[in-house]
Amino acid sequence: MRAAEAAAITRDEAGSNPLDPPRQPREKAPPRREPPKAGREAPSESQPSRSLGPGSLEDLAWAGVAVTAEAATLGVRLLGRAVEAAKRATERS
Repeated sequence: MRAAEAAAITRDEAGSNPLDPPRQPREKAPPRREPPKAGREAPSESQPSRSLGPGSLEDLAWAGVAVTAEAATLGVRLLGRAVEAAKRATERS
């Protein structure tokens, strides 16, 4: 009889469908941040931007891409030479 009572309580908590999971209380939402103040100044033009000009972050990223491409090209050339040398060594034997 206790199992029937537990099933009835579970059905009451879950709603009309016994296959629905029991409802859980909702958690409180975190407090919202205050909107920015109207008197706040925009960044001045005198401050350098990270993405503009020589030595910027974007330039550094492109330099990394160029170095990686050069290294890959060199690696492919060296691999090709090594394969050719191995072929010549096996043909002589």
